[in-house]
Amino acid sequence: MSDTAIPYMVKPHPVTGLPNGKLGIWLFLASEVMLFGALFSSYVLLRTGAAHWPPIEPGEAAQLSSQILNVPLATLNTAVLITSSITMVMAWASLKLNSLPRFKLYLGATIVLALVFLVVKYFEYSHKFEQGHYPSHNNFYAIYFTLTGLHGLHIVGGILVDANGRTSVEDVYAAGDCARFWSPTLGAAVRVEHFQTAGRHGEAVGSAMAGVDAPFLEVPWFWSDQYELNIQYVGGGLPWDELVVRGRFGTPPFTAFYLEQGRLRAAAGVNDGRTVSHARRLLATGVQVDREILADRSRDLKALAKRS
Repeated sequence: MSDTAIPYMVKPHPVTGLPNGKLGIWLFLASEVMLFGALFSSYVLLRTGAAHWPPIEPGEAAQLSSQILNVPLATLNTAVLITSSITMVMAWASLKLNSLPRFKLYLGATIVLALVFLVVKYFEYSHKFEQGHYPSHNNFYAIYFTLTGLHGLHIVGGILVDANGRTSVEDVYAAGDCARFWSPTLGAAVRVEHFQTAGRHGEAVGSAMAGVDAPFLEVPWFWSDQYELNIQYVGGGLPWDELVVRGRFGTPPFTAFYLEQGRLRAAAGVNDGRTVSHARRLLATGVQVDREILADRSRDLKALAKRS
């Protein structure tokens, strides 16, 4: 491992005795257990506390859950979820075995299964909406849409909202880590899990809820200090097809610029906060810079950003 590598990504940390990656995935799984544990506990309390489940609506006859929900379709989607978990593990195992073709095969299968899941949910939800059944209809549908919708959110990667935080449901907004919001600045829908973006996006959405039409225009940015290394990233994690490095890659300070068809989409820097700050300004103003200029440390990116 080189002197500039982030410590303990592979070797066990002296305090925990585990590599940071393994500890991180355990923490993620623990958060999933707490999330779904709370949801299923709520479901049990609501069901045991109800005189009839599903609740009987005025003017409607009593029904069983199996009469309301499409059990065969739900069974199919459960099988899709389980199978996608298996193909994802097989993709990871293929990488460990240095088999790139098998990795592509299994990862492609996982993506296809994810799309199948979303298509099935689309038909399920469309049928419910046509009948006028929304999460606000009663506790049964609130639990149904929350529990099944969470699986969809894991795939889509956030609640889809517009530039003002509005969802497709009237008077319902989403902000922060859970939202995949449209960024007019980046020209794409992005989801960012960082406290600064979450806080400022929340402020913008709060203004929209109060009647102020002010789309969230800030370019996402975050940083992390890893021992002697300061890592900064600006952008929205969008697709890219070219990497341009300013400085010597692996030897701080350096910054990697991510381009898509020649257009700057993001930048990641190590001990190079000034360059990342200039890249943030370039992204915010939409100024396009030639790759040769991006790679040349003698060229002043600050001056280019100010010209905008």
